[in-house]
Amino acid sequence: MNYAVFDNGANPAGYHWFNFVLHGVNVSLVYALGILIFDAPALALAFAAIWGLHPLLTESVTNIVGRAELLAAMVAAQAIGLLSKENAADLPGILLVYDLTWSERASWRARAPAYAALLLPFAAFAYLRIQLHTSIMSVVSENLAAASGFWTALVSILKIIGKAIRLFVWPDHLSADYSFNAIPGFRWKLSTWEDGKVLIVLAVCLCAIALAVRWRRRSKAMFFFVFFFFVALSPTALEVPIMAERFLYLPSIGLVGCVVAAIYELGRRFSSSWPASPRGWLDRDGWSRAWHSPSEHTPATSIGTMN
Repeated sequence: MNYAVFDNGANPAGYHWFNFVLHGVNVSLVYALGILIFDAPALALAFAAIWGLHPLLTESVTNIVGRAELLAAMVAAQAIGLLSKENAADLPGILLVYDLTWSERASWRARAPAYAALLLPFAAFAYLRIQLHTSIMSVVSENLAAASGFWTALVSILKIIGKAIRLFVWPDHLSADYSFNAIPGFRWKLSTWEDGKVLIVLAVCLCAIALAVRWRRRSKAMFFFVFFFFVALSPTALEVPIMAERFLYLPSIGLVGCVVAAIYELGRRFSSSWPASPRGWLDRDGWSRAWHSPSEHTPATSIGTMN
């Protein structure tokens, strides 16, 4: 579209602006997701701001190939996303995690049409894929499983997850291209530091899942975003187990959500002036009053109150 329709040719400015606009739309969608999950504009704004400005998203926004991640993240365009990138296939999984987290918000019968609507782009994608009559060539330089075998590649995914989390916490060395063996594969020698990292990441992942399940009733947002991260990461990690920062565009939403949920829970636990619930961030006019005591305002009973 940039090359043929907008006549940008070899001028990169048009491509960058197009990606920037798409990213802006996604930031707005993340803010809307924050409103839905946290029920408070202040928390939703922090959620969208941290995600939208995080350095880890640089490749997805500035690189032309990253446009596939931008489009795949647009949940309002499931068909466009699915035909752009395989990680758009995780939308039904994310919807299921949401429905299991807030099962009281609607009956499963009321939710059925949403899942049925997702079947149409999946059916179209499957039909087009069958008509191609081609297979994917796996080369060593691009696919870890092609060189090390299925089980080794599966375990090595933990190293990719560990690298992703580390870059999210401290994005000091970002790269647009991780060549083969930039992250050494698992060698089944737990006595070495490289293989020992797998055990550390596995422990962190299991602890995160266990705590999310344990705190499901106390912090539903934390439960949702922990599983959001793993569901969003699974399509690319399982299909093509290689490291690429653009693959973290959608999963990083889960990581940012965990950070915001954790900050809120810690503030609620250790600060007497912190609102007892996310709705405590709202006064009758819908403005944030996070630093006022609960007695100074009347919490809104629902998002509809703001209107």
